[in-house]
Amino acid sequence: MPIARGISLDVGRMNRVLEVAADDFLAVVQPAVTYPQLNRSLRASGLFFPVDPGAEASLGGMASTNA
Repeated sequence: MPIARGISLDVGRMNRVLEVAADDFLAVVQPAVTYPQLNRSLRASGLFFPVDPGAEASLGGMASTNA
């Protein structure tokens, strides 16, 4: 719940990997993509996302908490 006139935004259904550019080491994802989901998408290119904060955290959540 937001406090002091804030807003609450649910991005839980924004969970798609939009693009993987392996040559540029770039992935474009929506905020609810989890790191295991990203790693499954990267596997074919031989790349992986090494950060593991646990509990299948979302990339948006990691960014918002500076994980």
